[in-house]
Parts: sequence; C-alpha cells; structure tokens
Amino acid sequence: MKNIFKILILAFVFGGFLFQSCETTELEILENPNALSPDKADINLLLNDIQLAYNANINTFSNVSAQVTRIDYMFGRDYFENYPPNEFNNVWSRTYRSIFGGLNIIQEKSDLAVENGENAFNYHLGMGKALKAHTLFLLVDFIGQATLSEALSEEFPNPSMDTGESIYAAAFAMLNEAEAHFTAAGTVIPAGLVDLFNVGSANGWKRVINSIRLRSHLTVGDITSFNAVISGGNFIDETDEDFQFRYGKQDLNPDNRHPDYRQAYTTTGVGGYRSN
Repeated sequence: MKNIFKILILAFVFGGFLFQSCETTELEILENPNALSPDKADINLLLNDIQLAYNANINTFSNVSAQVTRIDYMFGRDYFENYPPNEFNNVWSRTYRSIFGGLNIIQEKSDLAVENGENAFNYHLGMGKALKAHTLFLLVDFIGQATLSEALSEEFPNPSMDTGESIYAAAFAMLNEAEAHFTAAGTVIPAGLVDLFNVGSANGWKRVINSIRLRSHLTVGDITSFNAVISGGNFIDETDEDFQFRYGKQDLNPDNRHPDYRQAYTTTGVGGYRSN
C-alpha cells in the first residue's frame, strides 16, 4: 500500500512538472525561415538578383526581336500565331519577383537607414531604378501594358493592368529618381556592391540613364526631348562606355558563359539554328 502511495505521489509531481513545462515552453515559431524579414536581407545580394533578372529579361526580349526581324530563325511563317500567350511568363515572374520585390526591400532598408541617421543606399537605388525603368519600357513595347500601380500590394491580390502611356510616364519619372540618387551618391561605388555591367561610376550610370531616355523618347516620337538629351552630351557614344553584361569563361560550377555560347559549343555540336 505504501509503495502504491509513493507511486501516486511521484506521478502527481511528475505530471505537475510536465504541465508547468508545457505552459512555459514557447513552441510557436514566430519567424518563417523561408521568408526572411527585410532587416535580415543582404542589400548587395538583392541588387545582384535585380541585375541578373534584368539581364535574363534582356536575353528573352533580344531573342524574340531577332526572330521577328529574321536575324534568327522564327520557326514559323505566321507572326501573329507564332508566339503563345505564355511567351513572356518568365520575364513577368522575374520582373515582379526580383526587380520589383528586391527594389522594394532596398528602399525599405534605405528609408530605415535614413531614420537612424545613416547614409541612404543611393547607389543601390539608382542602379535598381534605372534597370526597373528600362524593364517597364520594354514590357510596354512588347506587350502593350503591364501592372504597376497595384503591383505587389496585399490590397490587390489580382492587380489590374495599367495603360502603356501611364507606365511610360512612370518609367520616365523613375529615371529622374535614379539620376538623383547617383547625384547624391557621388562617384564612389559602395563597398561590397558588384556592378555586373561594369559601368564603373555614378556618371557612367547617368550615361546609361540618358541612353535609355533616348531610345524611349524616340519610341514615342518625342523629338524635342530626344534633342535635349543629345544637346546634354552625356550619353553612351563611345565603345568603352558600352552598357553590357560581362559574362565569364568558366564552364563548370557555375557555367557563367553567355547562354548562346553554352548552347553552341557542346560535345554534340551547335544547338542554335540560323537560317541562310
């Protein structure tokens, strides 16, 4: 009987310990490890992702342009029916996931830095906005419209499309913002920032911005604004000022060569086809 009584006391004490442990132990994971908060994001890696997404988009736009103009073979005779509705799905995903999303986080981190009395991330913002603006121009040129005013907003899970005219106006304004960032940032590239286009300076990026302005003014037939940029003289007009992505020569882990080079130089022969 005494042994049974002792067992009951031990069971009661042990059960109380478990109950108390369950009450004091925090079992809820408050932060999703797969969705880091902006304060934990590496700003340089975010900018790298924006640059890579932009470059991948340019490859897609360039390939389609080459096919339509018969520089590359289009594999079809009917221009209207040749490209399916999902032709630019990857461009769309990269634009809103990496370019829009990454730039939003950089802006948040920059605003927080300014509130804390620190320097704004002007060089990062200038590069990101220049690439985003050019992407918006291209989306309108190829698709006719895109989503902008309601993009990436929790309030609009199914954002509506904005007109090409409104997006062009917003993209021109974004180029102005980008130029202002480079004026504030000076000429020194921040430590840790990698310029994958090897532009090399804030003034070099201003030349890129003005060159984007030139092609966009020409597209809409705004000759007055086009001539104003020409009169300013600060645009890409020399070979050593070219705005181009710098590919590498490495073929393994990772293969950082140009996509066309990777496709053409294989053990099984050339993959790409060009008509006579």
